[in-house]
Amino acid sequence: MTKLLVFGNNNSPHIKTWDIFYNNCPSLTVYNDLYIKEGNLSSISFLKEIYKVNKYIKDKKIDVVHTHSAGIFGLNSLFLNQSFILTIYGSELYNSINNPFKKIIMILVLKKAKAISCSSIAAQDFIKKNFSKSIYKKTFLFSIPANNNFINKKFKKRVDIFSNRRIGELYNTFEIIKSYEQVKEILKQKVGDLVLLDGYSDNNSYRDSIIKYVSDSKFKNNIQIISKKLNSEDLNNIYNSSKCFINIPHSDQLSLSFLEGVKTECIPIVSNIPAYDQISEKYNIKKVDTTNNSNIISQLKNILIEVYSDNNELPDFNRLNYEYNNINKSIDEFKKFIGDVK
Repeated sequence: MTKLLVFGNNNSPHIKTWDIFYNNCPSLTVYNDLYIKEGNLSSISFLKEIYKVNKYIKDKKIDVVHTHSAGIFGLNSLFLNQSFILTIYGSELYNSINNPFKKIIMILVLKKAKAISCSSIAAQDFIKKNFSKSIYKKTFLFSIPANNNFINKKFKKRVDIFSNRRIGELYNTFEIIKSYEQVKEILKQKVGDLVLLDGYSDNNSYRDSIIKYVSDSKFKNNIQIISKKLNSEDLNNIYNSSKCFINIPHSDQLSLSFLEGVKTECIPIVSNIPAYDQISEKYNIKKVDTTNNSNIISQLKNILIEVYSDNNELPDFNRLNYEYNNINKSIDEFKKFIGDVK
């Protein structure tokens, strides 16, 4: 049995989605109960955390560490007494290139990692372009596929619009609401409700301003704000009642929520960030340029009107799901990424 330590923020919903891989390797024993302090630590506190991790690795006789993120966990991994494999996330990778200090840390982490997993072709290509050939050769390309709870229920009528990321400035929630109001004004009953997710939102002034804006909106009865954390069955039902879902962050990796949406054959609208650039071109997916905030609303309005038109051209869902929601293909790549595990 190979003993693997999951090294990351174990409270993160994203890390929990990796169970689909861990559970499909019978010879793998997974340890995910180690927590370390994050944030700005003093040198003494940092060294104490490193000591704690190394002691855990020694006591449990860990064979390999799976580090999630090249940030604080990647930095800590440089000081571990065991080899580590790294899952890199798009935004931290792209943001490192313009900051000399961050780039140095990124290079050190990527060099020391035994293997590197990327969820998008864009991230893998970025490594190829901006880092050494020896680093690029260690990359493995695969994504976490949507689970089997996500299906196309073939509802006759899909009318809602689903903003499938949490309320936040990063995800352009305000622009989504404004564009919805304009489209609802034009298309009337042809457009259903706008569904917003608030279960994982940060409690900050931006979120408060969104709640206040919706309460004062002319269409407040048509804007659903779901505050509870939803399971996959709940999310699947929302996708199946929605004409489209809007996933337009300023920066991101290829998100699992995107793959869940396309598995239900709900029409995606994405942003023009590296994680989605090649996919949008290859599979006929509509995208919004999020580099100019003042123009997002009008772009999205026009796209939504097109989505609701009778001659709207659908994405190639069959090819898209075969490429990115193929669980057997992803598990095979994951096993290569892990190494000598059956």
